[in-house]
Amino acid sequence: MQTDLQFKIVSHMTMENKSNLQSHGRPSLFATWVTVRTTLTYNHLVTIEFEDPTILQQRKGDSLTDFHAVILAEQTEEDLMLSLWAAKEHTGLLIAMQYRSGEAVEISDRYKEFVSDRKLTEAEIKEIFDYIFADPSVIYPIELAVGAEQKDDIQKLPA
Repeated sequence: MQTDLQFKIVSHMTMENKSNLQSHGRPSLFATWVTVRTTLTYNHLVTIEFEDPTILQQRKGDSLTDFHAVILAEQTEEDLMLSLWAAKEHTGLLIAMQYRSGEAVEISDRYKEFVSDRKLTEAEIKEIFDYIFADPSVIYPIELAVGAEQKDDIQKLPA
């Protein structure tokens, strides 16, 4: 089911010369928190930027909170696991998980209770996950070569 959800995927990892994988920015601190507090591991780290700024945000007076949609992904030879989180600073809330080999999106109970101006629907979460499963390269680290200029604005838009 296609929705009207507009988003872009931004990688927060780089790789120099096919090795030396590094994560960057606030999502990196959040990813560390997740790996310390859970059994999850990851080898891909991206944020999702939505055209609608109210998605996953809570209203605090006249302003919105500063939650970020973060995907931690673990790709192996056999499968690809995606976990979507609402992150703020270095803590967060699991929204949903799905394996490419599995059929169902697993929505977390805590997300079902989460109050925000605009929550993602299960169909919208599935659309994001299906987009990545169809072309996993959209979550790959940005490849840098030694001596090469850093690539800016390597962002993929949904088709």
